[in-house]
Amino acid sequence: MNNMMQKDFVEFWGHFFQQISKAYGSTADTSQYFSNDFLKKFQDSLQEFFKPFDTVPRRDYEELQEKCQKLKEKLENQEASIHHLRQLLGQKAADPTAIIDHFQKILKLQELNFQKFTDAVNRTLQTSPTKKKERAKGPQKRKSRA
Repeated sequence: MNNMMQKDFVEFWGHFFQQISKAYGSTADTSQYFSNDFLKKFQDSLQEFFKPFDTVPRRDYEELQEKCQKLKEKLENQEASIHHLRQLLGQKAADPTAIIDHFQKILKLQELNFQKFTDAVNRTLQTSPTKKKERAKGPQKRKSRA
């Protein structure tokens, strides 16, 4: 803001307050004039006045300061989590080839066991019914030659 605008701004508010004082006479009457709407407009005009000076109201500054602090805490927590996860990854990463080799060994073992099972089933099915009867009777006695 240039000097002329600053001078006009200050003069405006100075005359404004003088007129209010003359019109109401006492401070009690004057305070009734200052409603929330008036105060809001006054704060807005003050903010506009101080904008060129790069100033902000204290409450805005404190709100931003609080947000900043919360974000810093969040950042610290996230960095700690990232550090912890990196440590976990660095300890022992699973080797994909070792997993595949182990899986192939399991498959071969299952194949071998399944083959043994099918061989046993085939042997059982290939036995003729007469042989089964003979086995069920037990060993036969030989007649002696004498």
